[in-house]
Amino acid sequence: MITPFQRVMAIRTGGNTERCHGVRHVGSYSVGLHSWNVAMLMLVLWPGDFPRLVTYCLTHDIPEAWVGDIPAPTKKYCAEIKTACDQMEGKIFLRLKLPNDAFLPAEDRAKLKACDHLELYLWAREQTYGGNMHADCVRRELERFFLETPLPFVANELY
Repeated sequence: MITPFQRVMAIRTGGNTERCHGVRHVGSYSVGLHSWNVAMLMLVLWPGDFPRLVTYCLTHDIPEAWVGDIPAPTKKYCAEIKTACDQMEGKIFLRLKLPNDAFLPAEDRAKLKACDHLELYLWAREQTYGGNMHADCVRRELERFFLETPLPFVANELY
């Protein structure tokens, strides 16, 4: 059993976890910053869905504190790693009593994923515009991904 204090501290740890550890970048890019930006994209793109999905936006990456920020291509090309990560993340969501976006209806999950991917894309663009060409690999990978898996129309306008 986890105490309320332990739960709050674990959630805070999740928010303070650094993202994109494999990409040299300028400044901090924490799960907390990323999640806030995902939530703001949801507010702009799907304001009517925002009240229902904001908690998912803010908590979807908290398990990265324990599982790690494993790059999407790794999960794409190695199903075993994706399955193991999904299972570990599910246990963490359960232990911390947080909603697990894996159980969202397909349409809502697609909106959350669109905001998640678009936020990372915007971060990579900001990094490259600032002169950090190390982050350009993230931008290029997402552009390839968006060709295979197009963003919903309203999100594609921002891209």
